[in-house]
Amino acid sequence: MEYIQIDKTTKEPLYLQIKNAVKTAIINGTLNHMDKLPTERELCEVFDMSVIVAKNAYDELLKEGLVSRIKGKGTFVTTRKTYKVPIHHFYNLEYFSKAAKYELKKRVVLFSMIKYDPTIYHLLHLEADELCYVAKLVIYLKNEPLLLQTLYLPEKHYKHLNIEKLEQITALEMLQRESVVRPDHIKNVFKAHNLTSAEAQLLKVDDFAPAHYVRSFVYDDQNEPLVLLVSLYPSETAKWEVNLHA
Repeated sequence: MEYIQIDKTTKEPLYLQIKNAVKTAIINGTLNHMDKLPTERELCEVFDMSVIVAKNAYDELLKEGLVSRIKGKGTFVTTRKTYKVPIHHFYNLEYFSKAAKYELKKRVVLFSMIKYDPTIYHLLHLEADELCYVAKLVIYLKNEPLLLQTLYLPEKHYKHLNIEKLEQITALEMLQRESVVRPDHIKNVFKAHNLTSAEAQLLKVDDFAPAHYVRSFVYDDQNEPLVLLVSLYPSETAKWEVNLHA
């Protein structure tokens, strides 16, 4: 609570001092998305003020969209922006980057080789003795998680794959540059999804929060799958727009 300093000798109302102190802490990065604020009762005890003053301070922050109240849990910083994207741009991460005027960053949280997974191998038309990479990446925009991607890449198509390449180029660029076989077309499946605890932790949202689930298969010109890509966009981060013309 060190970021909140008040001066009872000034004419500025106490609730505005608290509101401005929290707002400044959010702007300068002291407080981040989903950081929990002190309770109104804690503010009252520390600064010897009435509950009404603390409530008014948080109400002002709510009006500006800087915090949100979660019933039974408390008041949290909510600085994450929602991006509205035309549905045909969902795979184009640079669209998000241009909309935010900010560079995307990636972090590989898993990179390994799987020897056999019946479901994945069936979807990718792999034999039991073939190998397949699995990579999980969190993609950030303005230092906040934008989406979680999981890629399944048959080793026979990607001979020299490594973490550095995964972090430096997009999935689409990787297909174009690294795949032994050229990609030809993509098929996508969209559905609603509730994030698991592990997924929610990586994306900095509540457990079981709603998300957009997009499963993408990239095929070569013989209709053989080159990669399976699963993307999870928290619903509070991305909204898809569909324009219909008569």
